[in-house]
Amino acid sequence: MSESPRPPPRAFGSSQQIWRRPGIRLAVLQVVVILAAFVVAGQVARSEIQALSERTFRREILGEMSSLQDEILRQGESRLPRTIERRTRLWRGFEYDLVSSKGEVLGGRLGTPEGQLGWQIVPGRGEWGQGKTFLAYAQTTPSGAWLSVGKNLADVQREMRLVTWRLIGAGLIGALASLAAWMIFAQETWRRLARISDTAHQVRAGSLAVRVPHSEAHLADDIDDVGLAMNQMLDRIGGLIAQLRQVTTDVAHDLRTPLSRMRQKLERLERSARLATEDRDSVSAIHGDLLELLRTFDALLQLSEIEGRNLSEDGVVLDLEEVARRVADAFRPDVEDSGRRIQIETSAAWVQGDPDLLAQLVANLIENALRHTPAGATITVGAGTFDDGVRIWIADNGPGIAPDQRKAVLAPYFRLDRSRGSPGSGLGLSIVAAIAARHNADLSLSDNGPGLKVTARFTRPDGKVTQTAGPKARR
Repeated sequence: MSESPRPPPRAFGSSQQIWRRPGIRLAVLQVVVILAAFVVAGQVARSEIQALSERTFRREILGEMSSLQDEILRQGESRLPRTIERRTRLWRGFEYDLVSSKGEVLGGRLGTPEGQLGWQIVPGRGEWGQGKTFLAYAQTTPSGAWLSVGKNLADVQREMRLVTWRLIGAGLIGALASLAAWMIFAQETWRRLARISDTAHQVRAGSLAVRVPHSEAHLADDIDDVGLAMNQMLDRIGGLIAQLRQVTTDVAHDLRTPLSRMRQKLERLERSARLATEDRDSVSAIHGDLLELLRTFDALLQLSEIEGRNLSEDGVVLDLEEVARRVADAFRPDVEDSGRRIQIETSAAWVQGDPDLLAQLVANLIENALRHTPAGATITVGAGTFDDGVRIWIADNGPGIAPDQRKAVLAPYFRLDRSRGSPGSGLGLSIVAAIAARHNADLSLSDNGPGLKVTARFTRPDGKVTQTAGPKARR
């Protein structure tokens, strides 16, 4: 069964089409890695800044505490409250707390808990009464009072927030720059891969002369190597196919000449009056076999010619309705003489292709139906335009073909068991399949309930087809 060619990939498409590209997934992975790296770097930087700042604060607090202890030794502890009040008013970046041994607050506003010496984190109030967190150090004075010196951690937290936002910004800029660079690179890569894919689809459609375009504007890379390898492969395949076709054509031509001479001699022998009736029957049987062999050679030559052409773009625009009616009317006398009926159901169906080959497609399918249906059967020839494209079909109400054999009958020389003894080369449906493939048509065999329905679906030519109301029937 022929399949419709898949269009080449586009540079952009739906989200599913984009996500299936390895480059997209790699770019997303790179962005995730970049952002993760900046997150880790931010955490490390925050920890280092916090540790460094805390060590600096500890040195400064111990220095301030030493200054106050020197003040006590030089001027006495009685002046310490006034010293704390003056230093608090001048705001040297420290907060203080002086509590007597009886629990009386003598100065400062740090508010450290009583009974705790050494380093501690103290919630307190700032210069303007705002809530802050302090790193404090507490000692006792010679009189047994509690003296605490603290410093606000807001500067450290502010630095950490600043570093965090800078790292987030740098990470986002890095991710966007990575995506931008990737997009610039990916678009050109996708275009080059699309050209390779398009070439492959054209080759599949039968255009063996096409090649992957190559640009000298950049240094050759892996994609160029793939394109070059594909072109070399196509050169080799094209040469082999050309040789095979030439051999087939030469053999068919070379054998056809002596077979034609044999046919002429047999015809003269059949007309001879000296030939006995029994011998004349034998000669007629040999003559019939020879004619069947000549028809096989003609089919081989025709199949070889069809397979070397691509007509979905090079043909003329024509109406399949006219082709179907013309061929069906030509077969009508033979069909009716055989005791069968032919029915035509067509509407406008414009396609681009070769009118003679499309007529051959219809003729082969009618002959196939005529050969494999019993007397009294009805053969329907139809054509029309539908939402999924232009269709032409030939259906009958004969025995049909089993589903598991419908694909096999399109292969050359395949014949159903019930057709082994009937005339035919086994190439009729193969020629139909080749004609459909050369027109990029989708050929399908289905159940007609009962019987067989063969449908060829074509792509509409641009600007040539409009939706029709439906087929009109004529018997």
